Amino acid sequence: MNKLVILICLMVFESSIAQDIFTFQSCLDTALQYNLSIRQQQIIEKNYKLNSKRAQDARLPNISGYTNANASWGRGIDPFTNTYANQQFNTYNGGLNLDLNLFNGFYHINNIKIQKQDLEKNKSEWMKVKNDLTIDIAFRYTNILYLQEMIKNLKEQVVISQANVKFTEKRIEAGTLAKREVYKAMAQKDNEELNLIRAENDCETNMVELKILMGVDITRNIQLKEIAISSISAEDKTNFIKSAVENSPSLKIQQTNLEKSELNLAMTKSSYYPTISLGSQIGSTYSTFNRQFNFEQQVDNNLSYGFNINARIPIFSQFQTRNKVAEAKYNIQSNQLQYETEFQNQIKIFNKAFLDFAASQKKYEVSKSSLYSNQLNYDTEKLKYEAGRIALQELNTSKSNLVSSISNNVKEKYEMLFNSLVLKIYDGSFVK
Repeated sequence: MNKLVILICLMVFESSIAQDIFTFQSCLDTALQYNLSIRQQQIIEKNYKLNSKRAQDARLPNISGYTNANASWGRGIDPFTNTYANQQFNTYNGGLNLDLNLFNGFYHINNIKIQKQDLEKNKSEWMKVKNDLTIDIAFRYTNILYLQEMIKNLKEQVVISQANVKFTEKRIEAGTLAKREVYKAMAQKDNEELNLIRAENDCETNMVELKILMGVDITRNIQLKEIAISSISAEDKTNFIKSAVENSPSLKIQQTNLEKSELNLAMTKSSYYPTISLGSQIGSTYSTFNRQFNFEQQVDNNLSYGFNINARIPIFSQFQTRNKVAEAKYNIQSNQLQYETEFQNQIKIFNKAFLDFAASQKKYEVSKSSLYSNQLNYDTEKLKYEAGRIALQELNTSKSNLVSSISNNVKEKYEMLFNSLVLKIYDGSFVK
């Protein structure tokens, strides 16, 4: 029975571990669901939708009701005979009013279009927030993978340095080395242990930052999977930039601003046109003074209703409308320049991103060659040291070169990986 319980516990434990393994895409999906900035943007989107609905509802009529009650004591005017009466009586009246805008220079129509443009702009702003979040996650994700591989390599180097310390001590006991040589070996080991501690601390810090971006508990134990590195040739540059421009949220925001400014011009020109509205009202009165008729009879006898059409024709407004129209035209020109400026900036950003990836590919290949050469050199120097042909200082120099090559190789590898993810983010491969 105890064995069965232990087996079940192990299965549950293994299952919980499996649930904590995250790919880059699953990290991104989790962040898009729980990240605070994303949730805030969702609320902003709801507000824009409400503004759009409010603009559409503005075309509906205004309907209001009114009622009042009046109590009179002593000498007062009879509301039915218009003569003075010296007694107490109560008067009640009520009714409904309706106001409907028939024409206001297409103001409401243009306002609806503007609110729709704001909604589209918010979608682009949301996409920009998603892209920025994805880049942040990509940076933390690849940095963690880089540090984890560095930690693994540093642990191996510490083990090698510990073996060198023991080997040096044996040579000192054998009288083939001076005692001071062991301190050099120990210093090399201590330096690598310090580097290991720093890497472990940096890895934990980046892991916490990643969990915060994902919106998960920072105490949750998660494991990240490796990412396959895409190979992109130089011939893909034109297609990449074209796709990135089409998917750029920053450009879409500027394009929406330009279209919105054109609608603002049309809405400003609505002040040149007359405003026509329709009004209607219905009401009645009841008084306790008139005892000849009951409530229903009085309401029916005193019922009144009517319609009215109002027109407001602008003649002169101190040139305010003309000035506002001129200002709206200037805003169109300004937004056009802002769009062109942003287009140039985006082209520079996309071009640099592609060049960074292409350069990181080359640097990674060079770092692999350097690592191979330094590994051969260290293996040779180690054999010479064990044979007593070189001093420990020469071995440490060779080992430092090897450690530096390992570090550079790992760094270039994950820098290339990060740059490849940035390209996918810019061309819209990750966030749609």
